[in-house]
Amino acid sequence: MVLVFFKTVFLVIVIGVFHALVLLPIVLHDTAPFTDRLNAYLDKKDEAQRQKKEIKKQQKEFRRQQRQISRPPPPRRIK
Repeated sequence: MVLVFFKTVFLVIVIGVFHALVLLPIVLHDTAPFTDRLNAYLDKKDEAQRQKKEIKKQQKEFRRQQRQISRPPPPRRIK
């Protein structure tokens, strides 16, 4: 019974070391370019959204200024 326990523990340790030293570096090496491309795409998308928001803000401010310019002044009350 004790021998089975130690064999199991040894096997788990060996499999863990194999995954840590061989399998995990291979998986990370293969997926790193994908994550770099994904991050670059998301950065471009975020920048485009920020630019759109800034343009909308500028357009809103411009329209507000145009309304103020085109609006005639209120009539003066004579006392």
